[in-house]
Amino acid sequence: MGLTIHRPQAAAPAGLVADRRLALTGDRARVVEDGDPEAAWLLAPPGTVIPSDEVTRLGLVLVDGKIIVQRRGTAPAPPPPGLKDGEKGADKETGKPSKGK
Repeated sequence: MGLTIHRPQAAAPAGLVADRRLALTGDRARVVEDGDPEAAWLLAPPGTVIPSDEVTRLGLVLVDGKIIVQRRGTAPAPPPPGLKDGEKGADKETGKPSKGK
């Protein structure tokens, strides 16, 4: 009869780990760099987990290991209804359908 020791595995953080000091504006609606004139509240020092609900609320994403703010309303617009991928819309001058490749 022996003693078995199980070491708990570290769980993945539920959110993003701050790569630098990030701050919130006075109304706590936007993330800015620490030192920005609009910075009023510290969101997270480096190495701190930003909870997933805050990540979603603030529109934060991780790109190449750096946290950036995904601006709302900047997603590419979908193609107009009825057009297939690669098709062009109507000619601006004549209003007739373009003959694209």
